[in-house]
Amino acid sequence: MPIIERRVGQAIRIGDEIVVEVVAARDGQVRLEVVAPRDIAVEAVDAGAQNGATADGKPPGLLAPSGSRQA
Repeated sequence: MPIIERRVGQAIRIGDEIVVEVVAARDGQVRLEVVAPRDIAVEAVDAGAQNGATADGKPPGLLAPSGSRQA
């Protein structure tokens, strides 16, 4: 798995249709904006999770669109 370092305002592109931008970083937390086609599910998953489960063992929830850009 590649590790990519970005700063606030910088982004990475995944394929032709997905862009992940760092919009804020403060107090050990990072806020990301994900721009992807509506048919691609975007889920928040903890790094140490197994089988896609979150740290509390529950399956990850689908992130609700924030009304931001769509690809």
